Amino acid sequence: MEQKLLRGLGGPAHFPLGQRLLHQKHNLADLYVCRTSAIASPFTGLSCKTIFRHCKLDARHVEDARWSPRVNATLTYDESLHHTDQTTVPELKDTVNLSTSFTLPKWVDPFCRFSRPHTVVGTILGVISVSFAAIQSHHDISLRFFVGLVQALVPAVLINIYVVGINQVIDVEIDKVNKPYLPLASGEFSLNTGISLSILCATLSFCLGGLVGSKPLMCALFLAYLIGTCYSLELPLLRWKRWGVSAAISILFVRAIVLQVCIFLHMQSSVFGRIASLNKPVTFLISIMCIFSSIVAVFKDIPDLEGDKVHGINSYAVRLGPRPVFWFCIYVLTAAYVITIFVGLSSKFTWTRICAVFGHCIVVSLLWHYANKVDIKDKSSITDFYMFIWKLLYTEFFLAQFIR
Repeated sequence: MEQKLLRGLGGPAHFPLGQRLLHQKHNLADLYVCRTSAIASPFTGLSCKTIFRHCKLDARHVEDARWSPRVNATLTYDESLHHTDQTTVPELKDTVNLSTSFTLPKWVDPFCRFSRPHTVVGTILGVISVSFAAIQSHHDISLRFFVGLVQALVPAVLINIYVVGINQVIDVEIDKVNKPYLPLASGEFSLNTGISLSILCATLSFCLGGLVGSKPLMCALFLAYLIGTCYSLELPLLRWKRWGVSAAISILFVRAIVLQVCIFLHMQSSVFGRIASLNKPVTFLISIMCIFSSIVAVFKDIPDLEGDKVHGINSYAVRLGPRPVFWFCIYVLTAAYVITIFVGLSSKFTWTRICAVFGHCIVVSLLWHYANKVDIKDKSSITDFYMFIWKLLYTEFFLAQFIR
């Protein structure tokens, strides 16, 4: 069976009723995320990431699929590789014409993956959360506050992209095993492009920080740059990600201490012109972020186990095995939530106590609900749960505002 697919990128797909190719939760537009894979499949050629796990597009027809707004791809079925343990893919009977309302520039998707969106979202929410923690009364919510927030937000995001970018540049061979969908590992971006983007983001970050003229902000950018570089750089006494303790301390120090304290001081001293002193919300944020950052640093190595073993990264998951590390992270997060519930009970106002306590009770219930469903031997399952931990982190930035 060989069928032609005409597809477009950048928008919602429209296709005739009854023309189903993928799982019911996804549409044909998801085919544009095709990546190379070694997974055996009844379809030959280039495999599609996650969504279309057991179907492969013929690589001869999709060499430029990642770049073309419209391509003709050929789907070839090989009965010798057929197996039915995964999502069934119905037979295609006709050519499916996919149309889109607009086309995104070809570099947008790979650049988004290069920037590691979950870390960017974490940085954005972290800056916003600690900025609101600096508010002492409703009079502080003004144009001056929002200008100061943006002045911190943009350089922080840029330095975040530098940190994840330089890590991809140095770890490109590891990522070919652990994260083949990243643009450097997949070949969508060249190594020189990755280096240039990383340097550009760092330069823009420092330039914008210098224009703002805030010493706490510049301190945050410099420390994030320095520690992020030492975390990845392959030099004597550096490459701190190689050891579990130094990797956890690096991530903890930047995300839990540098980001929280320096942005808070930026808002208090540079924006509001006050003598800065840490208040209860910021102290709580620093404490809870220390725990979350440590868990993220330890847990992220579980889905990366295979590549880390090959390239000599001595993570906790490599040394102790994925199962003990997984449940250690769950127990630590649970203990943190229990403590947080008691901290929430100490809030001044009744409504903040209710929101803090019930909010954290719901979150810890969800944690255990999803933890018990994880198949630790399945990389996609463990990766999904790792992203769920990031969502818990995002939620904590919101719930922290009720600790008053």
